[in-house]
Amino acid sequence: MLDRKYILIDQHESYCTGKIIGRVNEDHYYLVAFDIHYEKDPTPLRPQEAVAVEEIAGSLCEECGSRRWKIFDTASDRQAWIDWMEKPSPESKKVLDLVSTKRH
Repeated sequence: MLDRKYILIDQHESYCTGKIIGRVNEDHYYLVAFDIHYEKDPTPLRPQEAVAVEEIAGSLCEECGSRRWKIFDTASDRQAWIDWMEKPSPESKKVLDLVSTKRH
């Protein structure tokens, strides 16, 4: 079911991406190949890791309660999510405009 899906693990201030390679141990674990970790001070990723289904399905953000693991059918679907996530919101632009006008 999750074989060959693309993943993004969202941690608000950082995230990492990868791909689920296949099942391990009768569907209780999946082998995940990580590729990129986006963070101000990136920490090294393990190239591959066996991850429990419970971690993938049930890992929630402690701050907001959203699911940390996002699952995508294609790499382009995942990239569209990343592009949307990194796009500045209109509210942040208003704050920037306010700050820049107050400095003059």
